Amino acid sequence: MRTDDRRYDYAAVDVADREQLRPVIAEFRPDLVLHLAAALRDDPWADLVRSNIMTVVTLIEELGSVGGPSPCLVLGSSGSVYGSPVDAEAPFPETVACQPLDPYAVTKYATEHAARVAASGNGVRLVTARLFNLTGPGLQDRHLCAVLARQVAMIQLGLAAPRIRVGPLGATRDFIDVRDAARAVTILGAAPAGIYNVGSGEETVAGVVLDTLLDLAGLSGKVERVDLPGRAADCPRLCGTVQRARSQGFTAEISLRRSLGDMLDYYRRSVAGQASA
Repeated sequence: MRTDDRRYDYAAVDVADREQLRPVIAEFRPDLVLHLAAALRDDPWADLVRSNIMTVVTLIEELGSVGGPSPCLVLGSSGSVYGSPVDAEAPFPETVACQPLDPYAVTKYATEHAARVAASGNGVRLVTARLFNLTGPGLQDRHLCAVLARQVAMIQLGLAAPRIRVGPLGATRDFIDVRDAARAVTILGAAPAGIYNVGSGEETVAGVVLDTLLDLAGLSGKVERVDLPGRAADCPRLCGTVQRARSQGFTAEISLRRSLGDMLDYYRRSVAGQASA
């Protein structure tokens, strides 16, 4: 797809398809690539391996074949790669030996290693951004914050009974707004090769997310909670140190409350539109 706006241009390709990718790389000749595409948690193993590993190797090999100055690839990885490391407690520095606990995290960690080897052999500078739990408007409701925001929006608009279905909320996470994460990966495009945790630097109990959404919607104390079973492979604490990213000039600016408020607004518009359709 082409556009008349000179600020950007688009080409839709399957990154895992070398024949589609090669002419695009040759035309654009990028010096910086932000690679954030991936299969998601709960997707089948085959999709996780293809989307999270093979696309990255193909992309790096094609970037290396263009010639000229070495391009930089910022690889969007995940804080979930840490899992529950042996003999280490959160917050985790980038040097911790990772112990991923589910297929998604395993393939993201494998992608980091595959990308490191491929980048070394193809003259590509590799920056790995381990993104922690994203929040903010537009988040798919396959993720905790969005699952809760959608349910709260429906209750607030009178489209659902005042009942929230949710799993255990005692785990802690580092929630970072997607707009801060976007700034971070852009800043890291100029950083030295290496691994960087991308988060707010604040560890938050997941239950705070629900309490904040209910408060923002004016529903505190008015909603019944229906408890669902938790995941078999879930980390009780998942957060990382962020000094390395801060040393490159990145600091998260958007508070969790503002991020959840914007997400709630997004889902109010979304569910209202679906109800009127």
